[in-house]
This record gives sequence, C-alpha cells and structure tokens, in this order.
Amino acid sequence: MTRFRGIILSASIILIAYSQPGLADGWEVDNIWWNLIINFKNTGMTRCIAENYNMKTVTAVFDVYPEGNNANRPVHAQTPVVLPYHQQNLRVAGWPDNTKPAPQCKLISWH
Repeated sequence: MTRFRGIILSASIILIAYSQPGLADGWEVDNIWWNLIINFKNTGMTRCIAENYNMKTVTAVFDVYPEGNNANRPVHAQTPVVLPYHQQNLRVAGWPDNTKPAPQCKLISWH
C-alpha cells in the first residue's frame, strides 16, 4: 500500500507540473526575445514587447505590420528599438485589440 501511494503521489506531481500553462511563449534569436500579446495587462491593446538577454545593449530592427492610419492600405514598417541589457517588457509597437489585418511583429536584424 505504501508503494502504491508513492507511485500515485509521483504521478500526480508530474501531471500537475505538465498541466500548467506555458509562460515562455514568443520567439528568441541570439538572446533577443519578443512576443505579440493580445490584451496586454488588460489594457485592451495588443502589444509587441521585447527583452534583451545579451550582456550588452543591442539595437534591434523589427518588421511591424500594420503600420500607419490607412486601414485600406496597411503597410509594413521597420522599427529600430534600442534594447538595454535585461530590460523586460520593452514596448516595440502597439495596436487596439481586434485590429484588422492581424498585427505582426518580427525581428529582422540586430547589432
């Protein structure tokens, strides 16, 4: 009976650990992480945020879409952002939730 309890307890811990939602969404390239978050901190805004895990400040260029005020002709924009070392949730771009076409944010270069 004791062995059976140990097996059940171990299995329960494993199941609980694997059933938690992942907090590491987004993308990472060369220690630069970014993500597109809908309803960022309950603000009603979709935000593209970035974090730098390099040991120095990095300038990153993001392709941001849609940009501009003409909903009939959305365009891509290249947005340079200075990312200080280990600063979290640095805003790259933002849109109201449910923006059409769907917002996109991609890292295209860094130095």
